Amino acid sequence: MPLPALLFPEIRLDEKGRQRRRYRYETMPSYEQLSSLPNADQYLKPGVTVERLDQLAHAMTGSQAASQLNTERKALFVLIHKTAAA
Repeated sequence: MPLPALLFPEIRLDEKGRQRRRYRYETMPSYEQLSSLPNADQYLKPGVTVERLDQLAHAMTGSQAASQLNTERKALFVLIHKTAAA
């Protein structure tokens, strides 16, 4: 699975003193980290802006977003199971 284009590395020194970078899923950038970068628009898909993401981020609470995510996830799995059964 290829890494997303923008991850923040965890840099550690190995026993020989060389820098080793690890890109962990847990250290993927949050929206706040992404929007704090200079020229953050360059990391977004064409047509998507930081301003539009700000509007979406403030459109609902965390609980509302989690509820919507769970609803959409359930619908996706229903679709997957229907396709797999056919």
